[in-house]
Amino acid sequence: MNRRMRLGLSMAGAGEGATGAALFENILRRLQLAESAGFDFALFPDEAAAAVGGAFHAGLEPLTLLSALAAVTRHVGLIATASTRLQDPFHLARKLASIDHLSGGRAGWNLATAATGGETRNFGLPVDEPAAALDARAREFLSIVRRLFVSWDADAFPRDLASGIYMDRAKMHRLEHAGAHYKVRGPLDVAQPPQGEAIPVMTSATTADAQDFAAEFADIVHDRPATADAARAQYRAVKARLSRHGRPPESLLMMPGVTPLVAGTQQRADDLRGALYDRADPDEGPDARGAIVAGTPAHIADILEGWIASDAADGFVVLTSGLPGGVEDFVALVVPELQRRDLVGSSYEAATLRGYLGL
Repeated sequence: MNRRMRLGLSMAGAGEGATGAALFENILRRLQLAESAGFDFALFPDEAAAAVGGAFHAGLEPLTLLSALAAVTRHVGLIATASTRLQDPFHLARKLASIDHLSGGRAGWNLATAATGGETRNFGLPVDEPAAALDARAREFLSIVRRLFVSWDADAFPRDLASGIYMDRAKMHRLEHAGAHYKVRGPLDVAQPPQGEAIPVMTSATTADAQDFAAEFADIVHDRPATADAARAQYRAVKARLSRHGRPPESLLMMPGVTPLVAGTQQRADDLRGALYDRADPDEGPDARGAIVAGTPAHIADILEGWIASDAADGFVVLTSGLPGGVEDFVALVVPELQRRDLVGSSYEAATLRGYLGL
């Protein structure tokens, strides 16, 4: 039996340059496409700053956006980006717990420990902060959020009319947290979310310290290695650290970003690759596109299957090329080929995002 390939879709660029209600409609259309293809989740990147000096598209705050999208989708997971440098743990916990309730257990958190220069200036924070300090804050922040999720037992609210009991105070747990960075009394003013304290956490792991953090706390690692060899090295480095925290290898999913260029012939795919390079933003880093996989549907499926088989990935976050038909062609042509090979499913077989991911 083949290993199950997990699939996520990055929603970067899904708005297609629109604003306001039209932006929401474009995002919803892309999300519904992902859901129709059985993607496990959609990832909503975020930067709380307007890069007005370069290429800039007005967006929407992701946690607010997910609240609206939860009401018009039924299955696909919804992962929002939020930085522990910019957020408050109690405030973020109540938002994530609320989204988990609204979506029926489909919320996830892409945890960023740092912030861009534009973001720190918008929040009145020092632009530079040592990585060790960012890591320490993130660890404390995440611990608080997870404990707030379960500050009420799952059965703390019987709402029993006969006895007149709305909640059982014995099943309420205050944090009384006083740490180096935060003081939080608790409990959360939201009932325990469907996924409990285990709302999936995604993070990056490009440095040794980030790999240590991911191995201890994360459920998904998402970066953009440009080659299978680079992905394989990162895969091994992170998975090797899991045993230090009593975790088995399958408890964390490595999901690198890939940009698919789908065509009827290899020549046409190579032409698309050239067009993509011609359109590249000169300010983009070398890993902005992740691995570019170009070819026929069968060839792209071969490449992705090879990454899974060689322990370079447990799944992939599909990135948008910006070329016409990119995601649509992947859904229409590559996903059926992956399904034919029994690498991805054709329906949702679990009730929560954590269940989709097999965690």
